[in-house]
Amino acid sequence: MQIFCQPREQLRKGRVVSARTEGSRITLRCESLFTAMRREGVRAKYQRLCRHALYSRGCRLDIESFLVPGTATARTGLLVTVPEAALQPDGWYRGGVLRHAGLLGFIAGHTGSTLTLAGRMPDLEAAIDDPNITPVIDIAPGCDLRRDTCDAKFANLLNFGGFPDIPGRNPFGGSSII
Repeated sequence: MQIFCQPREQLRKGRVVSARTEGSRITLRCESLFTAMRREGVRAKYQRLCRHALYSRGCRLDIESFLVPGTATARTGLLVTVPEAALQPDGWYRGGVLRHAGLLGFIAGHTGSTLTLAGRMPDLEAAIDDPNITPVIDIAPGCDLRRDTCDAKFANLLNFGGFPDIPGRNPFGGSSII
């Protein structure tokens, strides 16, 4: 019986990916150990809060269905006044997104009609400062990564990526787990 390994390069360490028999001949398809190491490893974290970024592939929320149209009327540094933000309770947009002219900005805080951005958005600043332009924006709510918020605010409990019921004390030794 003959055994051939494809590719025919010498493999020092690796694994057999597949095997095919043809009469008395067996062809093995192999991959190098280095090829296997390029794959992603385990990424899920065992933590109380959700491990998914809001509106990401793991979260599975479509940002387009949560965007609220608005206008930016004033700014001071990283503070932007958006009258439509006052329609929701304080903190609703914290951790959310502000979109202007296709560019996204992270909302670090929300109080009344004032949104605090995490960084500058020069195009938005220029539009607010120009008296001939009314800057049209979209804002999407934020998430604090807690199970109750995922359920009540987004109805997305099925995709919640946290483990909020992790015990605080080790049941075997009494020491803290986290």
